[in-house]
This record gives sequence, C-alpha cells and structure tokens, in this order.
Amino acid sequence: MNTPDAAGQAAAGPAASSGEPPASLPVGALISALSQELSHAIQERLHLIVLEGRQIGLQVTQMIMLAVLAALMACAAWATVLVAIYLACTAHGMPWGVALLVVLLVNIGAAYAIWSTAYRIGSRLGFPATLRMLQHLGQPHPGPQDPPAPTGVVAPATGPMPHPAVPFPPGTDTAARRTPPP
Repeated sequence: MNTPDAAGQAAAGPAASSGEPPASLPVGALISALSQELSHAIQERLHLIVLEGRQIGLQVTQMIMLAVLAALMACAAWATVLVAIYLACTAHGMPWGVALLVVLLVNIGAAYAIWSTAYRIGSRLGFPATLRMLQHLGQPHPGPQDPPAPTGVVAPATGPMPHPAVPFPPGTDTAARRTPPP
C-alpha cells in the first residue's frame, strides 16, 4: 500500500523511519542564520523607533504651534482687558494720564505675579531628590530592618495618600481612615 506517509518516509531515508534525528546543519551555518535573523529584528525595531520619533516630533511641533497661538490669543484678551480698564477710568471722569497710570499699575502687578510664580517653580528645578541622594551616598540608609521613625501621620490603606505635612483631623480614628467611602 502506497500512502503519502509511506512515500515521505521512503524519500526521507532510513534515518526518518528509525526515529533518529536528521543530519544537522554545520554550526557556522546556524550562527550565520542566527546573526542574520538578529540583525533583521534589530533593523525592524530601529526602523519603528525612527518612525515613532518622527511622529513624536510632528506632534510636539503641533503642540508648540498651538501654545504660541494660545499665547497670542491670551495677549489679545489681556489688551482688551487693559482697554476696558482705561475706558472705565475715563468714563468715570478720571484724566487720561491717570487712567494710563492705572493700566500701567495693573500690568506691572500681573507681571510681578507671573514672575514670582515662575521663580517659585524654578526654585524646584535642579533634581533636588537626586542631589540629596548623592549627598548621602556611602552613608547607611534605613532599610527593611531599620524602619524610619513614625511621624504621627497615618496614611490610609487605600485611596490617595494625604500630604505628609497635613495630619488627619483630630478625633479621626484609624479604622475610619482605612475604610473606603461608600
């Protein structure tokens, strides 16, 4: 009886019918094939990274353009507010020189508020946590065997953690803090 399985075994030779593995490729050919596959896989991933990098670049450019447009709109709105202040002052009988001075003072006050906010934000730059870690390099730090001293602030078991400087209200027991709201 000539079945396809029998024909395949006859073509494969005696090694296939006896259960022995077929003759393997030389080690050099295996290494070459592996290196080609690895090279191809790396090239595909690098190509994907390049494409995603281009996409990110285009999206960041769009975000910057929209931010500039929003800033222009905010400037136009601010100019409108200043004109409204000037017109209100002159409508109430204030001389135009004094009205301009009021507008100038409003502008200087807003600029100072923005500058002080930017200064406060800028003071947090410079990787302060990393610098603290580097300053304490080589010094022992509390590990699992040395827990830090309690601060008196108990965090809830679930949900958002409160700010460490804000203790729980007096009279709040720990069980009430651990139960999630209904």
